[in-house]
Amino acid sequence: MHIAMRRRSDENGAVVVVVALMVVVIFAIAALAVDLGNAFTRLRDVQSQADFSALAGGADLPALGASPIAADPAIQKAAEYLYLNQPQDDNGPDALTVPEFAFDLTNGNANDGEAYYGHFDGANFVASSTELTIRTPPALVSFGFARILGSDDTDVDAKATVGVFSPGTGPMPVFAVAGCDYGPQTFTDPAGGQVVAVTRPPMSFDTEPPAFNNATMNELTTVPTAVSVNEIGAQVVIDGNQFNAAAAGIVKVGFFRDRTGSTPYFEEILPTTRTNSLIRADVPAAVAAVEDVWWVRVFKGNSAGVGSWSPPENALPLRIGQAVLECDSGASSGNFGTLYLPRTDVSSQDDMIAKNMAAKLEFDLATMPVAGPAPLCTGAGSPAVHAPADGTNCVDTKTGMPANAATQGLITGVDGELGRLRQDTSDRCRQSSYGNRPQRAATGISGYDMNDDILTCFFTDNFTTIEDISKQGIAYSSGVVLDPAIYSSPRFMWVPVLHVEPTFGGSQKYSIKEFRPGFITDQPKTANATNHSVGSTTSNGIYVEQPAGNRVSRVMVVFFNAEALPADSGGAPVTNWMGFGPKILQLTD
Repeated sequence: MHIAMRRRSDENGAVVVVVALMVVVIFAIAALAVDLGNAFTRLRDVQSQADFSALAGGADLPALGASPIAADPAIQKAAEYLYLNQPQDDNGPDALTVPEFAFDLTNGNANDGEAYYGHFDGANFVASSTELTIRTPPALVSFGFARILGSDDTDVDAKATVGVFSPGTGPMPVFAVAGCDYGPQTFTDPAGGQVVAVTRPPMSFDTEPPAFNNATMNELTTVPTAVSVNEIGAQVVIDGNQFNAAAAGIVKVGFFRDRTGSTPYFEEILPTTRTNSLIRADVPAAVAAVEDVWWVRVFKGNSAGVGSWSPPENALPLRIGQAVLECDSGASSGNFGTLYLPRTDVSSQDDMIAKNMAAKLEFDLATMPVAGPAPLCTGAGSPAVHAPADGTNCVDTKTGMPANAATQGLITGVDGELGRLRQDTSDRCRQSSYGNRPQRAATGISGYDMNDDILTCFFTDNFTTIEDISKQGIAYSSGVVLDPAIYSSPRFMWVPVLHVEPTFGGSQKYSIKEFRPGFITDQPKTANATNHSVGSTTSNGIYVEQPAGNRVSRVMVVFFNAEALPADSGGAPVTNWMGFGPKILQLTD
């Protein structure tokens, strides 16, 4: 009995030791559960502060200079957010003012918060004018139970990086010229014969009184349909009216190397008899020998040379050799063409153009970031220079657009890349109000299915028209009227706008003035979300060369005001900031 009692006494001592140890463990667990949990919660609050202050400042990117200064609008807005949204700090709220917060963000001392134009890649800093990184001032977290373990408190801070992007997958490898960059425009094959003739105004010759200025040229076709280089016996056929009237006095056809030129490269004297609506003239051998786009005008006067040529705005394009697509001569001044932007994954120039249409460019383009017209620039041997490199962008141009490249880039594909339009129609355009538009076969191009979105699918109201969003500058007042889903449509594009029309042959390099949003469709300007089908056709802006088929001959595009676009990508792809249009802010770190 005595021995048993002694054993129990020994066990009581062991229990006391175990209990003492367990108390320490329990307090340690409490410290982890309470104090560390509190620290993680406070860290999450500080991270939110970093995220939202970076987003607040990011609205004023790109940066004004290489390094932040307190007066920068981006820094001021980030500092204001830090001031108004201070997380819990056991030292008490920071008594700094907004200017003092801005100073701390730019004083080079990370211990009181700091701002950077760029991002951190591990320990390395990468500068960028389109990124803002904010490191928050530290906030004190006091411990309770953890004091038993010898830890009284800790500081928590956080950093966040925001970048400014442009919506969409980047620019198309084409250009427009200021003056030909709003409203419905047409990339067209000058020699392919237009499906619908473009009616041009009566020609005003300065040698006759107005009563006799009633001859018109509507359309030019060729016999054969495509004129090859050095073709013998080819003819041009000009459709119009009042050609055989005695008062018209149209006696010659001229072939000009430049649309606005005053002297023809070659002229053909017409026979004295012809129909009222057709002029037929031989293509001179000297013209057929040069592969390019020529411009055809007529001479009113007499065979002795007394009279004048029809005005440049009435000139009709004639293609010799490979088909090219240009701004329809019935449109406003200026023209379209191709940007020659090389790639490393394909070798031929046409394949480069096609793949740049089908896929994203291999390098960025952006507007010239300084004031001034600067239509020309130097590229230092490079076809494109990104804006931060030398203050401008220099791009090489190519007259027109090869139809084969357009067909590959838009529909049939190139180098394993599907054509740009080989995507399904968006859900918005599948709604019954838009006729449940499915993917459709591209007539004449081997039955490829392609996207059939229309522009009015993406209007957010029922009364805004295409003409409304096509207004430029201060004439536009409709605000954001397009849904973010438009950025996911393959028919949406960004087109660089050059200051001036490139000179013949693209022998110069040109800076980019701005970018114009465009949409491939043939909807008329009067279309809106309720009458979207009025005036549109089954081709929806993509026309195929007839009768041969299998090549795109015309692409109809509506250029519109960027102010109609939302500053929300809607989950669509984004690209590096182009210096124009809506700013899409995204946290990148």
